[in-house]
Amino acid sequence: MDHIPRAIHRGTLGKFSLEGVGVDVSLLLRDTQTHTHTHPQALAKLSCTPPSTVWRGVTKDLSAQFPPATPVTWWSFTSCTTTLTVLENNMYLGDTGNRTLFSVEAINGRSIRAHSHFNSEDEVLLLPGTQMVVQSRLKPAPDLHIIQLKQVIPEEVLFEPPFEGALLYPKTGRAWYRKKRFMISIFLSIAVIIGAMILGAVLGIQSSSKCTIVLKFTSQVRGK
Repeated sequence: MDHIPRAIHRGTLGKFSLEGVGVDVSLLLRDTQTHTHTHPQALAKLSCTPPSTVWRGVTKDLSAQFPPATPVTWWSFTSCTTTLTVLENNMYLGDTGNRTLFSVEAINGRSIRAHSHFNSEDEVLLLPGTQMVVQSRLKPAPDLHIIQLKQVIPEEVLFEPPFEGALLYPKTGRAWYRKKRFMISIFLSIAVIIGAMILGAVLGIQSSSKCTIVLKFTSQVRGK
């Protein structure tokens, strides 16, 4: 992997954005004959963007294909943006005709702004095999549909890493989850110990009170 010149990677990433956000990136990949094998490698070399909401516009009504709670897999490279105003362009979404706006809670997108021919578009690419779940649908206008998607980490990785050690998903997410789970276990253990101590103290006080009452009663009986 390291023998591929960095300039080739830069040029490869630039090809993704030649037509701007919303284009079928897979068509660009198939139409490109030179260094085709470097496309996945170039993307995999980029670090994952922090979990964020990205947007994608389509000039069609696709709402029927995305009922709530449905799992969805996008098998091609998918171009999105972090800037909604980009989608005002009629090429991507516009403001007339049938349109579908996707709101995606992405966890492993790749920002190619630094390599893009249109860096004002804040373009983010989703890898093939991106798996999501439909959260909700909204129809704010007769010809506009909004689909909310949430990306999930699949049990089985659907996109084969292009080289050994390629990071497809952020490490921090799983590490944070393990750390959180560990901390929860500690807090639960502490809570149980504290609860046992309080219960023991309460029972001890009650037992002491009973003994005191018994002793007082015994003394009174003997006094009589």
